[in-house]
Amino acid sequence: GISQATGKRFGLGFLKGQPDHTFRDPRILIPVRDAAGVLLGVRCYRPGAKSRKIMPLCWGMKTSLFPLDQIPKGTKVLILAEGERDCMVLHENGFVAITYTQNDEELEKRIAMLVDRGALVILIDNIKAMFVKKKAQE
Repeated sequence: GISQATGKRFGLGFLKGQPDHTFRDPRILIPVRDAAGVLLGVRCYRPGAKSRKIMPLCWGMKTSLFPLDQIPKGTKVLILAEGERDCMVLHENGFVAITYTQNDEELEKRIAMLVDRGALVILIDNIKAMFVKKKAQE
């Protein structure tokens, strides 16, 4: 898990589940902001879920890298993690990490942009397999 201080740092919220709503189970709300701190959307995380673990609060949310507003200027090493929770755990432990917020067809371009700015991007989890699979399909 993450600490209360980390939850506050990332602006986490809580959504009580409603039986007649899309979100029947309780969800942790994760705000997604751009580098300037402008809110782009909110992701809803359902801990312990086997499917539909995380989804946008409102459809039509722009894809982005998370958490751009928490990346210090001049960062030279970034870890590309599999999800928002992984990023928060890594930040809490002193690492700088990012993830993508949805199936982002622009992900490779976004990562290339970070590398062009001098950042070393370290891929972890299943992301490398995703790129290999995509290249094999081309």
